[in-house]
Amino acid sequence: MKRTLIFTLIAISLVSCGRKSMDEQFAENCKQETQQMCPRKIDDCTILDSVVFDMKTRTQNHYYTFTDNMDDESIFTDYIIADIRESMLKSIRNEIKLKKQMEAKINFGYIYRSKGTGKKLLDITFTPNDYTGPLQVRDFKEKMAGKWDDYTVKHCPEVQDICATLMKVAYDSTTNRLCYDFELKGELDTDSFNILYPDAKREMKKVLVQNIKNNELLAEEKDSCIDFNIRYSSKRTGKLMLDIDIKGKEVQPK
Repeated sequence: MKRTLIFTLIAISLVSCGRKSMDEQFAENCKQETQQMCPRKIDDCTILDSVVFDMKTRTQNHYYTFTDNMDDESIFTDYIIADIRESMLKSIRNEIKLKKQMEAKINFGYIYRSKGTGKKLLDITFTPNDYTGPLQVRDFKEKMAGKWDDYTVKHCPEVQDICATLMKVAYDSTTNRLCYDFELKGELDTDSFNILYPDAKREMKKVLVQNIKNNELLAEEKDSCIDFNIRYSSKRTGKLMLDIDIKGKEVQPK
């Protein structure tokens, strides 16, 4: 019994030393990469400053600096971060150079800071649960809802012209429609709107159909043949003045 216990302890010790040796090698490789290749320009807006292996957490951390157009905290909304995370995870899973690390089940950390302020802009960590097994990605409806919630936060209210302001854009997953809410003001904000502009709905729909066809931001929505609903309400009273529905097939190229 005592002999068995000794052999068990020796075995545990050997396994522990083997893993520690591997982790130390990861740490040394990161140190060499930092000394020999960093700082390294990844693209026009991103610089890799260092790669550091944290022995305590078994995490290979990559430290970056964002410059120019990416050096803007407002860019990193929940929707954008989710998009970046999905893209990075796909890259990690397909990266041959990280095969040994993944087999050793370490974590991968990516930390991005602002060149201008030094403030942390993005901090993403992937665990073995993230990069093994089935790839978990958002479905179409989740992506659409996030995309247009993000657009509303970043751009609305958005003045279109002297008489209309875009107040909100939202994806309705129940009806599979992209809904625009505009506010009318100035000379169009009148109780006699329908009398003064009896053909407004028909004429506006023609313009909107053409605008949607030409809008590159709506490429995925058009490919998926979702519908559109555009509403115009009075700034003074909140009353609905125009309610225009456009079917996805109406904005498809002929």
